[in-house]
Amino acid sequence: MVRSAVQPPTLVDTPETLKTMLSCLEDVPFIAIDCEMDSFYSYWGKVCLIQIGDGSNEWIVDPLAVDVRPLGELLADGKRIKLFHDAEYDIRQLKADYEFTFSGLFDTRAACALSGVKAPGLASVLHERFGVKVSKKHQRADWTIRPLPEDMLAYAQLDVAYLIQLREQLVEELQAQGRIEMLETEHGRLENLDAAPDPYPDDGYGRIKGSHKIDPRARRRLRELYIERNRVARERDRAPFRTLNDQALLSIALDPPQRRDDLLKHKGVTPRALRHLA
Repeated sequence: MVRSAVQPPTLVDTPETLKTMLSCLEDVPFIAIDCEMDSFYSYWGKVCLIQIGDGSNEWIVDPLAVDVRPLGELLADGKRIKLFHDAEYDIRQLKADYEFTFSGLFDTRAACALSGVKAPGLASVLHERFGVKVSKKHQRADWTIRPLPEDMLAYAQLDVAYLIQLREQLVEELQAQGRIEMLETEHGRLENLDAAPDPYPDDGYGRIKGSHKIDPRARRRLRELYIERNRVARERDRAPFRTLNDQALLSIALDPPQRRDDLLKHKGVTPRALRHLA
């Protein structure tokens, strides 16, 4: 049965409201969870929102306002199933930020893929199965802003509002296909993932478009530029590509400047970037 309506979520931004939410979830067997991050803006990335749903109600937990470590007991409780859609990134970041452990996972995206869904992304699945349209407006939103506008909260809510119903459908389909055990293997892998590592390792320069076509000396310059840009980005906690984009690095490696201001002739190097990076 499809939900007839989704009511506005409850914002959890105090220890009291967090305690109340956890009390409401004590006897709930299936709990939908999702996270919003700021990896598009910061170097390390961090969890900015944790959305939680029980199939009828949703809560938006604000980790920037309240200590969310009390969620650890819920996440580690294998008797209560935690539903994520495409869990890997969320789990790695939650482990990195809070050292959470996980048991009792169910990944609806993995289940979609195993059941033969051609477009297993959540927006496509929600539209196809529940007639719910998810706006793309907030896909690159800055989730650190406060207070969060109502439309951003509503967008975040949809990430968990239908996962429990979706799981019911998928379990039935996978049982009919004899693929439940395959899904359980994937859940075991997800539960044992390591915390998120440094997202920009030193050898990442080799993934810059065009880097494999340049001569060895320029390639060595590109490596040093890449490492130094990332060092500055770490200090400022700013995503490296927002500090200086990859193609600017490649351009500088190919045509190294003789003077400081020569950097400005490279596309992507602004006066602001010059002040911080030269």
